[in-house]
Parts: sequence; C-alpha cells; structure tokens
Amino acid sequence: MASRKNRPAVKLDAASQFLRSFLEHGRKLANEVKSAARENEISVHMLEKASQSIVTKTQEKGTDGARNWYWKLRTSGRRVSRSSATERKDAAEFSAGYQRAVTDMLLRLAGIDGGSGKKLTAEQLIGKFYAELRSLKDKA
Repeated sequence: MASRKNRPAVKLDAASQFLRSFLEHGRKLANEVKSAARENEISVHMLEKASQSIVTKTQEKGTDGARNWYWKLRTSGRRVSRSSATERKDAAEFSAGYQRAVTDMLLRLAGIDGGSGKKLTAEQLIGKFYAELRSLKDKA
C-alpha cells in the first residue's frame, strides 16, 4: 500500500493513465470523460490536475446550437508529472522486456540458415539482427 506521502502521486498517475487510455482513439465530450472517471473511482480534482499537461480542451458549437466542451490528448511532447518511483518501475519493466525480446531474437537468429543448409555468415546474421531490432523498436 502506498504511504500517505505518496498517495497523491499514485492517484495522479492513475488519473493520467485513465486519460491516456480513455482518449487514445480521439476526442470525447468532457461530461463523458468525467463520468467515466467517476466510474473508475478517479476524483474530478485528480482528473483536472492530470489533464493540465496531457489534454487539450476545446469548446465547439453543436448542430443543436449548444456549446459543448471536448477533451483530447495533446500531440505535443509535454509529459505528465509522474513520481520518480513510477518512472523507475516503468523503465525497469521496459528494459527487462526489451532484453528478453532481444535475447529471444538472437537465439532464434543463431539457428537460421541461408536456405542451403549452411549457417549464416556473421555479416548476414548481423544484418538480420538489425532488421529484426528495427521491427521490434517499431512495435514498441
């Protein structure tokens, strides 16, 4: 359980993750965002705080003449303030997963032959390794 001191950071991280997930496919009405947040036990205060750095809010006139507020994820490089503990945990998980994927790829490539039954030359193996590494990075 998070200590009292770290609870706001944990709640802010949860609100930020919720917003990224909820808005990943495009803009939503502000009321929809707030309603979904309440259903996920995220306070309006934390939602607003998290939205400051990752959400753009716009007001548009609808076909019925009413003005509605919409929220969408920002496309700029600004990031949400996250606790250093969360940053370290995320980096460690990514690093461990990346290392496993690279190790699996190397083991798989070591068994590849050139089609004629001969093992690949070191140059061919390195070329295939870099090609697979690029595709792995593209998927991330």
